Amino acid sequence: MKKFLIAFMATCVVAVPSYADPELNVSVFSRHAWRGQSGPDAVSIQPEAMIPIGKAGTALSIWGQVPIEGSNAEIDVSISQCVKGIGTLYATSYYYDGAVFDADSHDIEVAASATYNDIRLFIARFIAGDAVKDDMWIELGYGLGEIDLFAGIGDGSYVKEGDGFGLVLVGASVATDNGYGATFLVNPETETPMFIVSKSW
Repeated sequence: MKKFLIAFMATCVVAVPSYADPELNVSVFSRHAWRGQSGPDAVSIQPEAMIPIGKAGTALSIWGQVPIEGSNAEIDVSISQCVKGIGTLYATSYYYDGAVFDADSHDIEVAASATYNDIRLFIARFIAGDAVKDDMWIELGYGLGEIDLFAGIGDGSYVKEGDGFGLVLVGASVATDNGYGATFLVNPETETPMFIVSKSW
């Protein structure tokens, strides 16, 4: 999902697009990581579909995370609204397991992003979810030539103690024009490093 958010943020700041075609992407990662937290220790297949709605900058996206081993699959559904010249607003439902039509099976997050030159700011807060409600995430990114640098802080479930904000993500990533990518990241709080390679189509 991070790749979609970065691409949509860049498009939104330039202009609100007119009618556009749906997009379908499939990526394979050596493992899944999210906001400094390690996912299953297995190769992760991540499909994503993005469907523009009208020509006012609204889009629906569906993203999945399917490890080739284990049962820790995830499906996220997002609605995004481009605010021309300012940024993007998001509402996302995170679904992991349980009855899909049961509200308790979904964690709901609202977020906003903005881009200025090569600097990206993303702020998110969960408004529903037994384990994550009121948790907040702030991520700052900077494009340094071909290298994307990023750092994130969070509170609640993002940190060990659950009180106050902590720096839980620092990393850098590179990507080639033919869809290959590599990311090195560290969670400074847990001192956990991760090196992830990927291929996108």
